[in-house]
Amino acid sequence: MKPKFTKKLAKEIAQEQFNWTLGCMIGTDDPDYDLETDVDELEQNFEETLESIGINPTPKRLEEIKSQYQKLVYKAHIVFEKLSKKTLLLDEYRKQAQIDKELVDINKQLEKEYKRQNERDKKVLKKIKEISSKEFYKDLQKWLKDEENGITGYYQVVDKPVGNYVKEKGYVLIKGMWVDQYVSPCIGDDYHGYLTIELENGKYLKCNFDLS
Repeated sequence: MKPKFTKKLAKEIAQEQFNWTLGCMIGTDDPDYDLETDVDELEQNFEETLESIGINPTPKRLEEIKSQYQKLVYKAHIVFEKLSKKTLLLDEYRKQAQIDKELVDINKQLEKEYKRQNERDKKVLKKIKEISSKEFYKDLQKWLKDEENGITGYYQVVDKPVGNYVKEKGYVLIKGMWVDQYVSPCIGDDYHGYLTIELENGKYLKCNFDLS
């Protein structure tokens, strides 16, 4: 029995060609077709398919198959566009997740360094306390805790002061300090650097400060 040309048959022929096109795109079939291939270039394929099943490939029948094929291509573009957006979102998520992980690792390292430095600072203060009078050490504690000084730690006992000498008020034995100050180029009022005061044994205590 001779087959009849129907819309269902047109869809089946279009689907067969569409599957072939997808195969070309992933490298499993030849020649090189893709979704951008003009549907008119596929007309000969449609003609040969119709002839192989005994149906006359009239222009009207070929146009119906082309129309069905173009619908498949249009749907595929929508699907690929959605996949592309999801892939981009997934890539961004992965990048952000990696950044978050790196930030967590950095924070952990900073916490470890802070703890190590805090222990070193305690040891420096302990040695200073052993060689200082009660009055001086009381003054020193007050000076270190003064928010206007912005002291952040990193205590060092050095032989010479650094920076410019500034007189201090409000202390009994601490008469002044040396200020070695820097200003961040991008932030106008971001002051940081080193403060140094003289100890009772002729040495000097140098520490970091930050008034950002």
